[in-house]
Amino acid sequence: LCDCPGPYETNVFAESCKYDQQYNRVYSCSCLPGYMGQYCDRCAPGYYGNPLIPGGKCLPCECNNNIDI
Repeated sequence: LCDCPGPYETNVFAESCKYDQQYNRVYSCSCLPGYMGQYCDRCAPGYYGNPLIPGGKCLPCECNNNIDI
């Protein structure tokens, strides 16, 4: 796992990441299901939550098929 989006240990939502050797930092992450964005810092469609706060995460929406997600 990678530090995406970080910086908290509870906020790691990537399977792998690519590093910029020149600047020694992550520049893209391979997000776990339910997460999206360059740093897995947003919830994917059909998920809700805030992955940027300590302990935050994305959870699947339970819509009971009453809306078009």
